[in-house]
Amino acid sequence: MTLEVEHGVSLEGSFTPGSRAAAVVAPPHPLYGGRMDSPVVGEVVQAVVAAGAASMAFNWRGVGASTGRPSGEDGAAERDYAAALTFLAERIDAPRWACGYSYGGGTAIRAAAVDPGVDRLVLVSPPASMIDVEAFRRFEGPIFLAVGERDDLVQPGELEALVSPMPLAHFCALADADHFFVAAGLPQLGAELGLWLESTGGLS
Repeated sequence: MTLEVEHGVSLEGSFTPGSRAAAVVAPPHPLYGGRMDSPVVGEVVQAVVAAGAASMAFNWRGVGASTGRPSGEDGAAERDYAAALTFLAERIDAPRWACGYSYGGGTAIRAAAVDPGVDRLVLVSPPASMIDVEAFRRFEGPIFLAVGERDDLVQPGELEALVSPMPLAHFCALADADHFFVAAGLPQLGAELGLWLESTGGLS
């Protein structure tokens, strides 16, 4: 399916129906192979759908069948993410969840800061350098943040320190997983996210 963003830019998207919540799931950086068919994106989609939520995964502009020029610029990513949130808001009268992996996680935080309909964040391995710390700490809803223990691009301890003062944030370090979850971590990620959604009343 196609999401319209602006003149000359439309996004390739994959929508899974649901009624009790609606989740946007963003992939990694468009200039470094970030696509919606990432196994990590797929694991997050599977977990939120299993919890009863609709999901919208998408390719950034210029990636896959999405039109436009890939850039990795924050403003372009924010407009792409907002288009996915708008698509869900126009079709599902339910709370929205902003989810993202790596670069997509940083974008999810900024998107949630300007969309009052977003009531929780699901973040996987967002580099600290890509996090708007002020916007992140202003977010008042539940937060799930998972990172591989062997992630040498993100520094798990830095992320744990960032969320430790936030009472509604859940930090999860995944054993033996690196940034790309190639050899380990995917099943654990899905299980941890599913348990967190259940324990926090993710469908309230």
